[in-house]
Amino acid sequence: LGSRPSVLSSSSAAAAGLCSLSSPLAASPRPAMAAIFGSLHNGSLPWIHDRSLFTGNATDIACAPDAPHSGPGLLLMYGTGGGCLLSFLMWVLSGLGETASGTKPMETNHVGAFILIPPFYLALGAIIGWRVVDCTLGCSAWASSAPSISFFTANIQREGYMMLFMTLTLTALIFFKRIDKMARRRYDAAKGDAHPWSRSSLVGEWLMRCGFVLTTITGIMPSLASNCHLQPASRYERCWEEEMSNPHGAGVAAGIFLTFCGYQLRAIGPIAMHSGVEGASAYAYYTLVVSELAFLCMLVFFACWLHFLYAGGPNPRTVDVCLLHTTQSACTGEDLPPQQQRWADQRPGGWQCRWDPDTDYYRYPCTRHDCDAGGRLEGNKYSVIFEYLGFLYWCVACAGMNEAIDVMDDVPATRAVAQRKREMTRLAAAGDAALL
Repeated sequence: LGSRPSVLSSSSAAAAGLCSLSSPLAASPRPAMAAIFGSLHNGSLPWIHDRSLFTGNATDIACAPDAPHSGPGLLLMYGTGGGCLLSFLMWVLSGLGETASGTKPMETNHVGAFILIPPFYLALGAIIGWRVVDCTLGCSAWASSAPSISFFTANIQREGYMMLFMTLTLTALIFFKRIDKMARRRYDAAKGDAHPWSRSSLVGEWLMRCGFVLTTITGIMPSLASNCHLQPASRYERCWEEEMSNPHGAGVAAGIFLTFCGYQLRAIGPIAMHSGVEGASAYAYYTLVVSELAFLCMLVFFACWLHFLYAGGPNPRTVDVCLLHTTQSACTGEDLPPQQQRWADQRPGGWQCRWDPDTDYYRYPCTRHDCDAGGRLEGNKYSVIFEYLGFLYWCVACAGMNEAIDVMDDVPATRAVAQRKREMTRLAAAGDAALL
């Protein structure tokens, strides 16, 4: 979407022949993503001794002249804008709900520490828009090697992983405090007046706590690339990097699922109680509806992310993250020990990186050959963006649910406001009667 590939001329006929020989991906669609079992090594494939063949025949991809914004760029812009709009709506509606209940005036910061979370997501979105989506980068875009946020923060932009770690742990800490406050309010309201929703609310609170704990595992354990499967199977038993990736992915998946279920259970009681309270405000219900809409968008975005992620094939090997090779000898594999060099060549696709001696400062000198084979580049862009939007809308939805439940839980304040209104009405009526 919005880009068209064109391959630069090869530096020699031999180099051109090598490109076609070692790039079967160009002639076939990308394999479905699956865990790699066993070794990719095939001793019958050639070992290229002349590493100069990997110089000067990089793949060049230009933006389409009739498309100033690519499809992934538009998705990122409108998706982020939609998340900001939902956040604003929930801020206004929950503020009006708390004002109506008399708990907090509208001009106060009624969302509390939630206001600290958006800058992290906006910063992450800016990074994605710059180095992942920008079509002018061609094969220098991080999407040429990274199919997910976890992969590019752990392997390409290492400082980005610190931001991911801080985002997930700070989010968990803020929500933990709000859940504890929510539990205390429920406990105080239930003293001497047990209601049938206490058990579901209790279970929902603990599901939320467990969910946010699990999401921090993703921030602690990175998703690292490895070279394990390049060497013969007899040379390794377990791949440590892959073992790290399993809890990394499982943590966030289970965490988001548990928080979603927990909020649904926790909202049952407040909805039932709030509907029967005199003076109950409708703004809390509006906030709840907007939050559920955000949850629905989250589910759609994560489903799309999984589609593009699994369609993109296995994660690249460490030697295939070509953007990290900053010298010609590293890019062509010349600085590898002979045995590792041979293993990297003797596999389907062969050596993946190409060195461009004429690159500018904006692009990387070492890029992956035929980086958009089978639509890989565009697919990875959509994968990263849908993952980002899924996390963004998850956080927006959780914050909105917290605000809605806080308003609906505060039954005593709602009753007190209704009592004050009745008293004021009675006094006004008495004053009018006295004047007559």
